[in-house]
Amino acid sequence: GSKAVPHLNEAIRLDPVTMADAHLLLAALYNATGLKDKAAAEYAAFLKQRPNYSDRKKLEAYISAAKSRH
Repeated sequence: GSKAVPHLNEAIRLDPVTMADAHLLLAALYNATGLKDKAAAEYAAFLKQRPNYSDRKKLEAYISAAKSRH
């Protein structure tokens, strides 16, 4: 796994609003390693912090696709 993941999770825990972008980084890491469910969860967490994100529709589509694969 990636050494960055625990550090990103800790940063998010300490400062969830400023670190919303860390959810995007985590999602990219998870997606790159094929963990689409985890990536979708990170995207969802990001959108909770940043509801006005410009690419919101793209992330929501990813989340829906991940859910529909089950």
